[in-house]
Amino acid sequence: MKKYIIVLFVLVVFSARAETFNLMPLKIHYLGAVGAGDNIISYGTNGAYLLSTDKGQSWEQRSLNNFGQINHIINFKDTLWGVVNNGYIISSTDNGLHWNEYNFSIDTADRLINIIVNDNHLFIRSLKNIYLLDKNKQIVKTYTNDLIEIMKYNNCIINDSSIYYENYYDYFFGFLNDNLVINTKPGNNNFIVLDKSLSVIKTINLEENIKVGSPWYYDIYNIFEVSGENIFNIGAQLYRVNDDFSSFEYFFKDKTFMNFNDSNYYKRRYVNPNSYFSFNNELYALRNEDDTITYNDKLIIKKHYCTKQDTFISFNNYFIDNYATKYFQAGGFTNSGLVNNLINNGVQLIEDSLVFLNGLKKEIIFTSDLGKSWNLVSYLTGAPVAIINDSSYIFHNDKKYSRSNFNEICRSNDYGSTFLPMYQCEDCSYTIRGLTYPSVFYINEAGEGFLAASKDQSTDTNNLALLTDGCSKYKMITLPRSSYNATKIYKGSNVIDLDGHYMFSTSSIQTRPGYILYFTDKNFENFRYITYDSLFYVHHILAEEFENFLMFCSVKEDRDHNFSSFEVYETNDSGKTKSSICKIDDSLAVNQIYELNKDSVFFAATYPARILMYDRKRNTFDNLYENAELDSIFFMELSGNFYILGEELFLENTDRNDLTKWEEADWDYGRPSFTSVIFKGNVALVGLSDSLRPFNYYRMMTEEHAPVGVEIQAEKLYYTNHFYAGNPYPLPGRNLIKTFVTYDKSFDLEESILGVYDLSGEQVQNKEHIEINWLNKASAEFIWNCSAVPSGIYFILVRHNGITDSIPIVVEK
Repeated sequence: MKKYIIVLFVLVVFSARAETFNLMPLKIHYLGAVGAGDNIISYGTNGAYLLSTDKGQSWEQRSLNNFGQINHIINFKDTLWGVVNNGYIISSTDNGLHWNEYNFSIDTADRLINIIVNDNHLFIRSLKNIYLLDKNKQIVKTYTNDLIEIMKYNNCIINDSSIYYENYYDYFFGFLNDNLVINTKPGNNNFIVLDKSLSVIKTINLEENIKVGSPWYYDIYNIFEVSGENIFNIGAQLYRVNDDFSSFEYFFKDKTFMNFNDSNYYKRRYVNPNSYFSFNNELYALRNEDDTITYNDKLIIKKHYCTKQDTFISFNNYFIDNYATKYFQAGGFTNSGLVNNLINNGVQLIEDSLVFLNGLKKEIIFTSDLGKSWNLVSYLTGAPVAIINDSSYIFHNDKKYSRSNFNEICRSNDYGSTFLPMYQCEDCSYTIRGLTYPSVFYINEAGEGFLAASKDQSTDTNNLALLTDGCSKYKMITLPRSSYNATKIYKGSNVIDLDGHYMFSTSSIQTRPGYILYFTDKNFENFRYITYDSLFYVHHILAEEFENFLMFCSVKEDRDHNFSSFEVYETNDSGKTKSSICKIDDSLAVNQIYELNKDSVFFAATYPARILMYDRKRNTFDNLYENAELDSIFFMELSGNFYILGEELFLENTDRNDLTKWEEADWDYGRPSFTSVIFKGNVALVGLSDSLRPFNYYRMMTEEHAPVGVEIQAEKLYYTNHFYAGNPYPLPGRNLIKTFVTYDKSFDLEESILGVYDLSGEQVQNKEHIEINWLNKASAEFIWNCSAVPSGIYFILVRHNGITDSIPIVVEK
């Protein structure tokens, strides 16, 4: 058999643009969506966009500009055009797989907001100006008027107040009858019309044309066409508008129908007025409530009919929100948070019958068949609490409101591209949101565990949620009733998971110090505990069996003083008796504990910031690092390397045999600041910001271990002068793996495929196993069904013009 020497040509441009680390922001606020061929793109903050190449069946998060916010993308004649707030114009000719970026110089206080394209020009709206550009991105003319300046205010959603995005007030910018239509500043009660040369100006006074009595109703939300007429959504009310903008006629025959001025409107909510859209010249909208279903929030498309009177009738099926989430609004909480948040952001009809809703909290819901079926793509709140493996992460939102917690738990199984919340418990008399002061959260590699909470004083019980099915479902249980001392659950230790049973400790850190040691099967049916009225608090249990283990504890000398020492206790009878074997005369305010193995445990302490390691063989604590200028720091092991993280602090251990040797680790932009970290294996989830990156929770991996095809920037190509291949996805793959390719038509692409080869150069499958999905004359997708080959590294070889190109693929079963 003929063998080939495999050579890879790689243009290395990573999404994080870092020398060492691949960083992917996990909390994205999606601001819009666009369709391109079979692809769907949802775009937003941190320069991120979510891409589907199979009409929503699978998704991959990519990045265009890590330090900007993609404010708008449109599709004009199969070319995508967009703007990034920090001054970039972007374009793509292959349905969003690869992008060109053009630096459009603007003042640092300005932002690019919106873009419109016609055959010859680009029209760009910034906070202050309207720009007319030719297709070479050169400015032809600039229009400036104080009336069109956009108010910008920094806005954050209430549940994730630290995740920043820019919000702009009423920036409608549309193209109608070869004219630009532009909202003016709030309170002016008018809009401006410019011709496409930016020279003819017409100001339309809405207060004179629409008598509503409040400036709130004088902003254009959107413009669409129904039955051949231009329909303006002005202040969430619809008007027919003629071509010269001289006539505004209320759209509905019944002048009180969907009219905000009608005092009975809210009693007759037919649809949500922010959600109007047109399809096949007919009017549709969404409604997020209906008398026929009362338990869960739900969403349905309604279609306008007008016979004797105006009405909206339900169209196709409900999206039923069966997820355990919450949404805050002025009056309090709704049952869940998916529908209410999205519907107020409006609807985007991408193509045919694909209706797309996206918004804050990394949230996307869409229907590809005008409401026959619905898909929740993603939703994320909270902070990272667990890493199951390199690709699976768990977030928990434990924010508290009144006597109830949010307790939203979201999971990702695709390296953080998308997250989904847990399903609502169907047979629970009370829900996970009823748990107050959650104290113990545990999830194992099988995606099973529990969430325990403090005692419910109104019922004299402790409640737990058993987490199952990859943390996608939960079941509520109640612990046995007993005395207050015996059943209270406060701050908990780590959980020891052995032989189908759990062991963990909870302690009171309030007025009455003491701790409880729990032993239970995983269903909490055979449940026992030992209660101690001792003056110490258990941070961590080091155990390989339930009989013999160590406990690391903060200890008080008496009830009137704070913790005065940190001690290691040993027990050989499952905690019935114990003895102190090691002591530090320091309260050691522990910020983080990491068990490297059963002989070495790392402790990050605060005030001052220190890293200590307990050596079990020597029964001593070693001070590895101290920084009196910082309040707190963190320890991290990533892909076998040790790091110390903190505010403008990033150190790497330079000698594994000497853990007191630390040096500044390489970073791409300034000095990073870390506020939190959890890690496992090759991945860390960090709360991070630096001189250019805004604060976010980032997935942090070394470039060596970063997933190929998931989030690595589209510009990374395997290429020659004649043939280009993008990153295969998903990687690693199990069944079908796709690769986008383009070529210059100097050869027959189908004939050039040699087949699939392994690392030794042996052919494992011929080219008949590779399907070609033609996108156009010069681009296609290779689709390889790898289900028949074992785990390993393979290459698709393409031979053309005397050159052999190879596309590396990782298969993992």
